This record gives sequence, C-alpha cells and structure tokens, in this order.
Amino acid sequence: MSLTVESLSALFPSDENGNVCHFAYDSDLGKYVGDVVNREFRGLSVAERQRRIWDRIRESFGSDLQEISLVLAFSPEEYVEAMDAA
Repeated sequence: MSLTVESLSALFPSDENGNVCHFAYDSDLGKYVGDVVNREFRGLSVAERQRRIWDRIRESFGSDLQEISLVLAFSPEEYVEAMDAA
C-alpha cells in the first residue's frame, strides 16, 4: 500500500459515533502529520493511544512510517475541547 493522505485516513475510518481523522502532507517537514479521534481512546494513557495508532500504521506501511512526523490522539470529547480552545 502506498503512503498517501487517503491511505492513512482509510486506516482510521470516520463514523457517526465521533470517530474521525485528519491527515495532511506538510511540505515544510516533508512528512505527513495528523490526528486521530476515536471513542476507544477514552480512559487510555497517551502511550497506549500512540501504541495503537503506530501499530496500525506499521502493519500497513512498514518502514514507510518514517514519512510520518506526528499523529495526535484524542477522544471525541477531548477533540471538541481542544478545538474550542483554539
């Protein structure tokens, strides 16, 4: 599978329950960045959220994961709070 915004987004599908993701290619960094909002992140540590995200990316893209710089992880409630604060 080729690493693209679309292929990254397909790993974390959106649904009507608040799960959503946003990925973009940052041309200044030369890498992909994004965020994943998932209701399953409720009550999980940052480390566990990141492990779940990176395990899924690693399974799909192997060594291409070096082309990804940053992926933030939020529960739906945390994401709304972060967007309200911005």
